[in-house]
Amino acid sequence: MPNRWALLIWLVALGTCGLFFLLQGYRWGHSDEPAGLWKKGQTPRKSDFTDMKAYNKAMGRMLKLYSIVFFVTGALFFWQPIVAGVFAFVGTLGGLVGLVFAYSKIFDKYKK
Repeated sequence: MPNRWALLIWLVALGTCGLFFLLQGYRWGHSDEPAGLWKKGQTPRKSDFTDMKAYNKAMGRMLKLYSIVFFVTGALFFWQPIVAGVFAFVGTLGGLVGLVFAYSKIFDKYKK
């Protein structure tokens, strides 16, 4: 079992990140404005999309799925701290690359 303070810091950090992405995903999925990512230096406008509600739902789903990495890593730390660290590294960096590709795909699907 890892040090008590290390466990607490790890869980607070991962929980905060996971909660941020989960709540932001919920907020984007229910928003009347386009989700706040930008592409090529511009924030998207409502007029940029064929179906903005579907775009926002897809964007929200994307962030909610990404939040799972943080929650799984936090739970995994109780049993295998080293594996959790590797999973956190691979999951967050790989997840960021996945977010970029998913965002491009979602944007292209719903743009006018």
